Amino acid sequence: QSNAEWRKLFTTQSESEIWKYLQSDSFAPLRISIENYIKDIGERCVGELKLETISYQQNPLLFIKVIQSYVQNNITEKSTSSGIEEKIRKAAELEIAQKVSGWKKRSLLKTMRKARELVSARENLRYERTRAFGIVRAIFSAIGFQFEKKGILQNRRDIFYLSIQEIFGFIEGTAIQEDYQSLVDLRKKEFDRYHQESAPAQRISTYGTVYQGNKWEPIQSLAAENTSLNGIGCCPGIVQGKVCVVTDPQSVPHLNGDILVTHSTDPGWVTLFPSASGIIVERGSLLSHSAIVSREMGIPCIVSVTGLLQTLKTGDEIKMNGSTGNIEILNTLKE
Repeated sequence: QSNAEWRKLFTTQSESEIWKYLQSDSFAPLRISIENYIKDIGERCVGELKLETISYQQNPLLFIKVIQSYVQNNITEKSTSSGIEEKIRKAAELEIAQKVSGWKKRSLLKTMRKARELVSARENLRYERTRAFGIVRAIFSAIGFQFEKKGILQNRRDIFYLSIQEIFGFIEGTAIQEDYQSLVDLRKKEFDRYHQESAPAQRISTYGTVYQGNKWEPIQSLAAENTSLNGIGCCPGIVQGKVCVVTDPQSVPHLNGDILVTHSTDPGWVTLFPSASGIIVERGSLLSHSAIVSREMGIPCIVSVTGLLQTLKTGDEIKMNGSTGNIEILNTLKE
């Protein structure tokens, strides 16, 4: 943001126009930095473990849109680095030093160092998994291009409505049908129906044939008039503000300081976090993505809140405590 010309570009132009400007020599240093980032981490995006997801490597304009949102909302490295995670760690280490001594202290400190190394290794391995998904995504995208070119499918992205067995069965001549477009159309219709339904409860019971006569709602219904909710506090801080319920992070460029409320997140959601004043997730644990990233950024966070999306909706005003995990509902938006 120190370069006024770059900042003007990202605040006055659309993502497609920005990408065109970046191809000129005057923006070469910025373009090279963006291209290097996409090359190294371009598979880290929303829905990165879904083959049908369009990654930043496949469409750089999606990443340009993220940068554009950051610039327009004055989100910088400094604003997302509160140092709260380091403060929490030092406070915990000080408490240990006061209460534990001798060989127990040495053993505990050694275990803590090893835990940090393994948590870091875990995250690195998770991204290697994401890169592997990116390779497979590219393979099936190429097959989809060939299927479209040969008239097997109307659109190359329709390939993601077919199973692996169906795709290779058609190529190898062992498919049990040839009209794949009709099959894709049927699955699109079914997917649209699923998309309109609510997510199933965390705990469900089924009897008999799974897809017939079973309900996916919670076994125990929530009280009609909830005035508070509780979850696991992951990052300290008390925030009072309006709720923004997000199911698709790509549909929301930024949160303007609202409290992000959602069902679950993956690493691709990190681009939305800096514009939130707080984060509340229906699922998750102390070691989930939301919890770890919120502590790194210093954003108050609560996870594992049963019935969250059944209770809160966009526009509701709440007060959240990232230490205790308590959520007080102050005012609900009347429908």
